Amino acid sequence: MKFDKETIIVLVLCGVLWFAWQPFCMWMGWIKKPEAVQPQQKPAPVQVVESVQNASPAVSGKSGSAAPVATKFITGRKIEIPLQMDKLPIQHLANEHFDMAISPAYGEIREITFKKLLRTGSNSQLTVPGSFDDNIGMLGVFSGETWRVQEVLENKLEGDAYTLSRRITTATGKFIVTQTWKIAYEYGIEYHVKLHNEGGGNLMLNTLNISGGILEPFAIMGGDRIRNDDYILYFQTVDGDEHKIKVNAKDAKFFVKPEQKVKWIGIGTKYFMNVLVSEIPFNTINQLRAHRTPTAEQAKELGADSYYLVNVDGVYNDIAFTPGQVRDFNFKFYFGPKDKDMVSAFEPSATYISKLMSLPPMNALANFMLWSLSRLKDICGSYGWAIILLTAIVRILLWPITHKANMSMKRMQNFKPEMDEIRKKYKEDPRLMQIKMGELYKREGIQPMRGCLPLLLQLPIFMALYFALDGAMELRHVPFWWAVDLSQPDTVAHILGLPLNPLVLVMTGLMLLQQRLMPQAGDSTQQKLMMFMPLIMLFVLYNLPSGLTLYWTVSQVFSILQMLLTQKLAGKNNPEVPKAAKA
Repeated sequence: MKFDKETIIVLVLCGVLWFAWQPFCMWMGWIKKPEAVQPQQKPAPVQVVESVQNASPAVSGKSGSAAPVATKFITGRKIEIPLQMDKLPIQHLANEHFDMAISPAYGEIREITFKKLLRTGSNSQLTVPGSFDDNIGMLGVFSGETWRVQEVLENKLEGDAYTLSRRITTATGKFIVTQTWKIAYEYGIEYHVKLHNEGGGNLMLNTLNISGGILEPFAIMGGDRIRNDDYILYFQTVDGDEHKIKVNAKDAKFFVKPEQKVKWIGIGTKYFMNVLVSEIPFNTINQLRAHRTPTAEQAKELGADSYYLVNVDGVYNDIAFTPGQVRDFNFKFYFGPKDKDMVSAFEPSATYISKLMSLPPMNALANFMLWSLSRLKDICGSYGWAIILLTAIVRILLWPITHKANMSMKRMQNFKPEMDEIRKKYKEDPRLMQIKMGELYKREGIQPMRGCLPLLLQLPIFMALYFALDGAMELRHVPFWWAVDLSQPDTVAHILGLPLNPLVLVMTGLMLLQQRLMPQAGDSTQQKLMMFMPLIMLFVLYNLPSGLTLYWTVSQVFSILQMLLTQKLAGKNNPEVPKAAKA
């Protein structure tokens, strides 16, 4: 290669792009900016208190007998139960999608197992814990006071509903709390809490907390190697404003409190989300998080050496009861994949958590692409072939515009000798050179920007497809040809520790071929830059999901076929030659 001035400029530009690409993506918000993780103090663990103080009769014990008490702490608050009660069998509420394990002793979801979702690299079902560091579990109810569970009054699993009723005492009184979990959605339930003041005096709870549970980073939860897992806490206030807080934000940003009452709270990752919707808006929210150090294998999947676990509660303030009064609270809870249709059927406003892109028009386009992909998959039975069909449809729709652009570039190539002459003649006066170029374009009816139009039209489509394919839970663990997972790179082997991804290499080869076939109408610097672009794209796009590289590879095939057709038609029509040549 001749290292002339233009080549050096191209190499410098390539180097700048190489080093500036990641900061640019962070600035655009395409990838997460790493932030320093500040370890937090770990909450106190569960303690078993072998004492007859505050003892209460257990379900299986004799009435009035002293019983040891199990104490469960949550950031300074606690729930005490007789140890015998802690041995009550876990109740399971299940449908075809999940199995929910509920503790009768603590009135909380201990864990959820998803029947149709597997951990990557194994045949084990995906199981999510309901809490961390012995905090109150998912959909548990508690307050700032110590709750002492006296007895279980009702423990009934009937059909798709489970009802639990317990007698509770506090330092200021006693009441009955009744919880009902009822399956109502594919990945959701309806949840009811009833509080009955059975004491002889007024009762005041300074807070009433409903736990929304936790959600781990999906790399930890599912075993996937994920690029840019969006691990975010969300809530919506009653005025309709949605708010999101990055889980790894600094304390001042993470522990922010809403200024208005809250309609729903939730947590979202790349593929998963949970959301708790309240019929009566919460007064505020309570965020908890704990710092973790992953294992070596988890660190590979996570791409980081630390992470957070996070929980969010909906909080009611100052709940007052007169003697005999009953207070009812109704909720809806979704825990499952970020499927727009499922989430919309559950709670339309919660689709904010399942957004694929931030800009509303682009998010609408990405959702349309994902919808189209699903419909095509229903027709052909394969997401891989659906991607190919979608690519073909997009290219056919853009064919007239792309054809005009190719013809315009071919026409510009015919006038390249005259353009080169102008550049040579006026190289010392760039302003006059541009004027003369403009006069040539006007005289010959050349429109240079027409060649850029197809790229500008395809860019939003490419970005929408990128976020649709990159964030689609539907493509997870879906094989096609040699790719074992369309949501991951199509790695078939490793050479010297580097992954071998055939689709990206084929895509790069096709881009190089396309550059060779493309009419060369610009100056030498532009031509060299264009020849380097496929190699730059190889580095930038190497670890893309195989579903996206499949789209781009098929799209390149269409581009090459159309370019060959354009050249054939241009030769048949014998396009005009420059006037200077006629003279």
